[in-house]
Amino acid sequence: MAAGRVSNIQDVAAAIKSLDADIIALNEVDNKTGRSGNVDQIAELSRVTGMHGAFGKAIDFDNGGYGVGILSKYPIEKQQVFKLPSGDDEQRVLLVVEVKKPGFDAPILFMTTHLSWQEDPLCDFNKSER
Repeated sequence: MAAGRVSNIQDVAAAIKSLDADIIALNEVDNKTGRSGNVDQIAELSRVTGMHGAFGKAIDFDNGGYGVGILSKYPIEKQQVFKLPSGDDEQRVLLVVEVKKPGFDAPILFMTTHLSWQEDPLCDFNKSER
């Protein structure tokens, strides 16, 4: 939820509700950081949207956490965060949740991450094929 793209968490919640999605992934989520007014953004979005939420912390940031989140219309039974290889870049994670949807024989596994693209100096995609 880049600060430059939304004016407040109420606007984000309204956008999420307008999608009427069963499960939604969120990137750039703050959890009690100074820059977001010490708000647990996933908990607040869960409260406002009526959805169940999970947060996957990638890094400690501004006296809180920063990472990815998932909101679901259906209960989140389990959640787990996996650290991904990030090299010298900011730590990246994979957030996996197990969602129990009524009428389904098995739980749904839903995953999200927020990757970064850095140009590889050893690979030049602009070279013409020989």
